Amino acid sequence: MKRLTPRLKPTRRRGKDDRWISARLAGKVKRAKFTSALKAAVYEVLTQMHYAVATDDIYQGLWGRTAAYLKDELDLPKKASLRDNQPTLALTYQGIAEEVAAQKLGDETELSWEEARDIVKQVAALIGIQAQATSQFLQVDLATGRPLLSEGQTS
Repeated sequence: MKRLTPRLKPTRRRGKDDRWISARLAGKVKRAKFTSALKAAVYEVLTQMHYAVATDDIYQGLWGRTAAYLKDELDLPKKASLRDNQPTLALTYQGIAEEVAAQKLGDETELSWEEARDIVKQVAALIGIQAQATSQFLQVDLATGRPLLSEGQTS
């Protein structure tokens, strides 16, 4: 019999709470909507590389960093899932950006890859303004969960 609910025990053993699990599961749904909307909006055939670039466009707009850079900051292997290692608020903001981009892309059906990327970048920059304000307010790098450095402080 196929399992209908995701397994949570391994996630809980890694110290993830119900809020994080909920944000991660919601993020998976929003990610699927985003990639589907991107595929439907662009008249060209998209490859895995296109989706990776669009994801980095989201990360750049929100956090000013690529997935590879964030993985390096978190000391993760190249093949590790960044999202499985990010805090709840990072997952939430990434989900918002992907959902808004999906909605905006959903109005289109004949875009070039570059036109679609422009929409993704515009949405990510818009949501990124709020993410950065929240980061400053909480004095936490939302993308990594690490405290922000105070002026004059070094790592």
